[in-house]
Amino acid sequence: MDLTLILVILSLAFLAGLLLLGYLVVNPLKMSTYLLYTCFTLSATGFALFIGFWGSWTELFIAIGLCVVAFFFGYVLMASRVLSSEERKVLPPIRRHGGIQVSGTPLWSTSHTENPPRIRQSLGLSSLGNLMSRVLLLSLGLCAHSFYTI
Repeated sequence: MDLTLILVILSLAFLAGLLLLGYLVVNPLKMSTYLLYTCFTLSATGFALFIGFWGSWTELFIAIGLCVVAFFFGYVLMASRVLSSEERKVLPPIRRHGGIQVSGTPLWSTSHTENPPRIRQSLGLSSLGNLMSRVLLLSLGLCAHSFYTI
């Protein structure tokens, strides 16, 4: 085995791990560049593996295992660097819109046990049969929890 070839292959695998995580966390406008570099380094690693270790299957499998370890080491190293970075953006405080009055009372509240007549009339359910209006009010009551307050 040639030590220089092994170091080149392992460094390419390590770089591919770094670039793959860089692709996953970078600005979307730069993602295609990182993907191109990642694919290039993975292709170069595979090409160097099969050209350098064509004759010996045992050495090829050992080199593939070392490449996988180097790839994951690069990935984990980049992940720890990304996850340990501090947030640099200053987030503005969340403010409510001036025209909306927020209170604890719901804007529209129905449940499957209630059958308010004004909701039936506003939806035009007074002309429908009793069973159909109850089914429609039940479905409105089940989805009304998203309309409670603003």
